[in-house]
Amino acid sequence: MARYVAIDPHFVLSEKNRFGTFLINSLKQKKEIIQSDLHCKIEGESLNVVIPPYLETHYGIFIPKKNQFRFNSFLLDEFNDRMMDFVLPRMNGNKGDIRKALLEFRSIYGIYEDDLPYKTLEKQWERKYARSTASLSA
Repeated sequence: MARYVAIDPHFVLSEKNRFGTFLINSLKQKKEIIQSDLHCKIEGESLNVVIPPYLETHYGIFIPKKNQFRFNSFLLDEFNDRMMDFVLPRMNGNKGDIRKALLEFRSIYGIYEDDLPYKTLEKQWERKYARSTASLSA
């Protein structure tokens, strides 16, 4: 996501990109927000979101946990699609093509071994590739 929109030090919610549109449609009005509403135990990085006053007034300030999980799934799907788009054209049938492409993909996105081990990325690739080839042959 950071490659396409500014998120440092925070992501300012806007309808100018698909991530913002998704989150805006997730906003809910809530009269009383308790502390547990604001934190969701999700592994990985946190995304600090700034909600401009006009969005807060018209849509709300609360994003339900269910929608937080859906947003994470949305980001994972986006990541996997980008990975497929990057790796597939680099497969020439030579041994090591996939490994080289996955490592290059990880490097381009600034993902380190500690963030996402190669074996984990390879397994993600295998699952996504298997699903895509299965859907093509069906």
